[in-house]
Amino acid sequence: MVFIFLLFPACQSNQDKALEEERVLMQQYVDSLWSKQKSVQQLFRLKLDELESRKKEMSADLQSLKFASGDWLNSEEKDNIIKWEAMFRIYKGIEDRYKDAVGEAEADFYTVKSMEKMVKQGSYSGKKEEFKALYTKTNTALTELLVEATAIDKEISAIEPTYQRLIDPMAETMEKIDKKLADINRS
Repeated sequence: MVFIFLLFPACQSNQDKALEEERVLMQQYVDSLWSKQKSVQQLFRLKLDELESRKKEMSADLQSLKFASGDWLNSEEKDNIIKWEAMFRIYKGIEDRYKDAVGEAEADFYTVKSMEKMVKQGSYSGKKEEFKALYTKTNTALTELLVEATAIDKEISAIEPTYQRLIDPMAETMEKIDKKLADINRS
């Protein structure tokens, strides 16, 4: 009987070792999710309110320009307005996709955070299939989000230099238009 009791701690030790190895492996999978999550987050260069602010500013400018006469503008100002309108359309098309992607990234962040906590607490011990299913679902979601966020980032990156270059000239043009419109309204 003494022999049986001596083997039990050894079996228990091997089982504990296997569970610890499983937990370490699960943590590595969670770390890979964190890496992908970080890659997604880095693609969100603009804050949502900044994107909304740009879109509103451009919309207001384009609305005011509807009341302006083409005679009030030189050819460079007209070219800038055409570019401004094209950028507005891009921002308008991106805005909902950008909001959705940011919201999805936030939800995925909390999923990964929860998974990590449960792995550290040992909640997945002996539940490898449950962990695997959640990992696969989250990894797929992050991979798809990374593709979408990359596409959005490319669109924003393509127009950002033009936007930065046109901010001041468009402000001057709008000031000129607003002054002319105010003069007409006083008349």
